[in-house]
Amino acid sequence: MLFIFQSSLVIQFTKRDSNQLITVNGVQAYTNVGYTGTLTEGGSTVFTIVVNAQAGNTRTYLITVMRAASSENFLAYLALKDVNTLAEHALTPAFSTSISSYEATVIYSRQEITVTPTASHTHAACSVLFNNVGPAVTASSSSPAYFSLTEGLNYIEVTVTAQDGSTMDYLVRVTRSAVSTDTDLSQISLSNSASAIAMTPAWSASTHHYTAQVANTVSDMTIEADPADAATQQVYVQGVLLTSRRNGYAHSVPLLEGGNTVVYIQVVAEDRSSSWYNITVARDASTDATLSGLRWRNSGDIASDYDVTLVNGNLAYGWTVDNDVGVIAFELIVNHFGAISTVDGVLVTSGSYSGDIILTEGGTTVVSVLVTAQDGITSHNYQISIVRTASDIAFLSSFVPTSGAYMYMYMYVDKNELSTTFLT
Repeated sequence: MLFIFQSSLVIQFTKRDSNQLITVNGVQAYTNVGYTGTLTEGGSTVFTIVVNAQAGNTRTYLITVMRAASSENFLAYLALKDVNTLAEHALTPAFSTSISSYEATVIYSRQEITVTPTASHTHAACSVLFNNVGPAVTASSSSPAYFSLTEGLNYIEVTVTAQDGSTMDYLVRVTRSAVSTDTDLSQISLSNSASAIAMTPAWSASTHHYTAQVANTVSDMTIEADPADAATQQVYVQGVLLTSRRNGYAHSVPLLEGGNTVVYIQVVAEDRSSSWYNITVARDASTDATLSGLRWRNSGDIASDYDVTLVNGNLAYGWTVDNDVGVIAFELIVNHFGAISTVDGVLVTSGSYSGDIILTEGGTTVVSVLVTAQDGITSHNYQISIVRTASDIAFLSSFVPTSGAYMYMYMYVDKNELSTTFLT
């Protein structure tokens, strides 16, 4: 029996007869090469050498080699992770095989952790003792140990036992912080796609009420509310929890046109206490005082509508109608929903027809259409001139003379025919 420390063994031999065939553990071996065998670490390895003579007889040799056990008793890596998020808690200093003492800090809400030791040698075993209370828990890179941290200082001791029984200890002091009561934000900022939006007063964590003014063209804005402690706080904007940090904790808010939009921000601390910030954003009213549609109809023939082609910037329109069109009405469609319109001073709802307008026979009727924008200041006055042609009827419908022997009556049948009646 041989006792050695290396992981493999080379067996060299010399044949007594060149015709001999030699096998080692069933594999043919040659005198100029020998045989290389792997040794079992911390155990014995048997090599069976069989010499086959040319005549067919054989002889067997047995060699038993004992390889010493490994003395590697250190870690290749050590990880502490949060059970829920699987996020790894930082060790101070950073892990190194030769450093055996570490510090770590865990926030109050991260109570449950895993300890994952990775031994540097496959035959080494790891055990973890928590807060000096036994028994120790067996753990490995594929099977972590689970512990529930107490508030304050916790001790995690990892013992690595080598194959030969020698040991090495690693100690991690883990401080679980007290519950956080912080309900402050570190920053609030407003922006739209074009630029930043100023708040009044300037940002301060202790100021919880702000105002902002934006142009009518700004229909929505992005609000970024950054927590003072992202690890322990939850931030809600208009009741929506901000869970991602992509360019900050951001949320898009639509803005009421011509009015105020109040944005509410709630900050919830680790102890579930909360504080509120609010921002009142005033969006300018629209100055659009234009029509997007105009049509009219003959009140005597409501089945026929006539569209007027509107030209941008043109406020004067006119046309001529036949004499038999004596009464008309207008339908107005404002370009902006917040604008109001009147026809000759009478309010007309957008998309509805006005009251009847009597046209002057053989003359021009001017109709005033006034559109006032949402801001109540900007207005456009459309002047519409309608010429109604003069009557072409040049005959009587009846005639009755009052003297003479006979009385003549001419009765109109149509404009090309007359009938005469004699009365005595």
